[in-house]
Amino acid sequence: YVADDGELRELDTAHFCAAGALLWHEVSGGEPRMLLAVERRGERRAKANFLGGKRDSWAETPRAVAARECWEETGYLLSSAARAAIEGGARPVAWAPQSKFALFLHELDPEDADLVARISALGGAAEPVARLDPRASGVSAAAVPARPALAARGAARVRRAP
Repeated sequence: YVADDGELRELDTAHFCAAGALLWHEVSGGEPRMLLAVERRGERRAKANFLGGKRDSWAETPRAVAARECWEETGYLLSSAARAAIEGGARPVAWAPQSKFALFLHELDPEDADLVARISALGGAAEPVARLDPRASGVSAAAVPARPALAARGAARVRRAP
C-alpha cells in the first residue's frame, strides 16, 4: 500500500525488515531524475535498486534505517539535511508486505543534486555511473530519468492505505 501521510501502520512499523528511499531531483528543464544503486557481480548484468537495506536493530525505525542506508550507500556524501528530512518525515511511503520493505520518497535539495558526480570523484567510474562506496566492489550509483521508469510502471496497481 501507499500512505500519502508518510506513516506506516503500527503493525508494519513493528515488523519491517528493511527500508530505503527513492531519492530524486529535477534537472534543468524540469526533468526528474532518480538516484539508483547499480550493482554488478561478476559477468552478470547490472542490477539497479533503490538505496536501502536491512535494519541493524529492533530499536531502529523504518525512517532511521532508510536515512542511514542512503547515507552509507552514497559513500557518506548525502547531506545531513537530506538525512534528517528522510528520518524526520519523508512522504509518501510505500509498503511492500511480501518483503517487509518500506520505501520513502525524498526530493533532494540543490546541495545534493550533484551527488552522482561527487560519488564519482571518490574514484569510481565515469558518469553516469559512479562507485558508491570505495570499499564496496561492484556497486555504483546512477542518475536515471524518472519519466520512462514511471511510465513503464504505470500499469502497476497500487493500493492506497485506508
